[in-house]
Amino acid sequence: MKKILDRSILANIIGTNTYTALRCLLENSYYAQETDQSFFCGNFDKKHYKGYLNEFCTVRMCTARQSGHSTAICYIALEYFDRAILLSAAHQMSINLNRCMSNLKNKSSYVNFKNESENKLTTTTGKEYIFGTYDNLDRFQDIKTEAVFVDGTFDITPKKEDEIYDVLAPCMKNYPQRFFIFVQ
Repeated sequence: MKKILDRSILANIIGTNTYTALRCLLENSYYAQETDQSFFCGNFDKKHYKGYLNEFCTVRMCTARQSGHSTAICYIALEYFDRAILLSAAHQMSINLNRCMSNLKNKSSYVNFKNESENKLTTTTGKEYIFGTYDNLDRFQDIKTEAVFVDGTFDITPKKEDEIYDVLAPCMKNYPQRFFIFVQ
């Protein structure tokens, strides 16, 4: 007999799987950075630093469309980071990602936003999430952050990825771990 499943049940299962996969990849990056703290003990040049960021601090995940990757990004950002930058390919995608995170307050008892705008969400506990596109990175230069999430990496060139590292890695200088999370 053929089993008929409700799409809403499947969406929940798929979303949970995507969230779990992203969480595990992020934790692996954290553990890798914890075990190789020797990198920060010596002098390093820009080339080696970018290599370190790519090898230890970068998480990449590619999954099917409609698999809950934007929601997973929002949950991970809220659960693991007090300050994060969330980048998208286009302005409307950035607004949608902001809405996605804003809607989590209805699903989660630990999130209450006190300040909501198109470009920024602030919680009552002081957490801060900044939204924008990766075509306008200069506006993020002086923001302190623990992580950079890039949602929708379908058109990122190696040159644009280098620019993301160059502009946003200094924003993490006050944190012992740095995270670049690229999700498509």
